[in-house]
Amino acid sequence: MSAAITPTTDRARRATRPRPSEPSRRGEPAGFATRGVAYVIDAMVIVLLMSLGAFALDAVVLLATGTTTGTDLGGMPSGWLMTVLTASCVGLTYLTLGWWLFGRTVGKLAVGVRVVGADGRSPTFLRALVRAVMYSVSAVFGLGFAWVGLRPQRRAWHDYVARTWVVYDWSAHGLTHYDEDPLPPRN
Repeated sequence: MSAAITPTTDRARRATRPRPSEPSRRGEPAGFATRGVAYVIDAMVIVLLMSLGAFALDAVVLLATGTTTGTDLGGMPSGWLMTVLTASCVGLTYLTLGWWLFGRTVGKLAVGVRVVGADGRSPTFLRALVRAVMYSVSAVFGLGFAWVGLRPQRRAWHDYVARTWVVYDWSAHGLTHYDEDPLPPRN
């Protein structure tokens, strides 16, 4: 004899219903941990861009001359100074264009934050460039980033100088099918 299959009751359905989450954090200043994760992701993207650039340059030299350059940065004089200069140029370009065109970089997109000016829009090209230059200063000394965790406004040195804010750009509670067709109230 087979067991009877009973339909799911409202009570059982309510037990599996997700709890309402906290209100949206959109527009609130992003915290130290969130910004730190974005920084690490962006650093990896910059290293990847440098590696791809060196590989492409080496491939062009190989096709043109039949030999490889055999240097660190695809034909450029090797040495730590050239590596630092190249990383700085790639980093400044990546950060400036990301903040200016999209209001975010790949790292900020991954963690759900955006860079905005006082008007709530993406920074202008000049503000994005100033922010990128000061971002490198904050990264070198570390104290610029520590400011995010120490100050209630959660702004780093580069944010103060460029007059920008990093804010959350996502809702804590995404739309689910429960929002469209809620269960009837309990009696």
